[in-house]
Amino acid sequence: MNNFVKSIKIKEELNNILISINVYLDSNFKSISNSEIKWKKNDGFIKIKNTFTTKKEVVFWDNLDFFIKSDKGEIKKECKEELIKKELYTKGVFKVIKKMVQELIDAGYLEKVQLVEE
Repeated sequence: MNNFVKSIKIKEELNNILISINVYLDSNFKSISNSEIKWKKNDGFIKIKNTFTTKKEVVFWDNLDFFIKSDKGEIKKECKEELIKKELYTKGVFKVIKKMVQELIDAGYLEKVQLVEE
């Protein structure tokens, strides 16, 4: 198996807030699943920062499966407070995140995961 890891990054700006998603891929540009190098499917992160001010606050979220399987309301409930605290919240940010995640799924860079009832 080829352990070469690549990444793809997409980004979008909304009201001076830059949202980017980085996804780690195998050498065939597919979602990684390789325990030898400790990568898992849908491995990557979301990064949110302000592009306008000198504030250096940044938010990183690395559980992409949560953003794949959750609806916008669930994501907002879990993540909004952190964005507000760091002055990174803007209306529409979660809609943009869901749209970007869906684009990565449609392109084959992320794989859909099922919500597991506990």
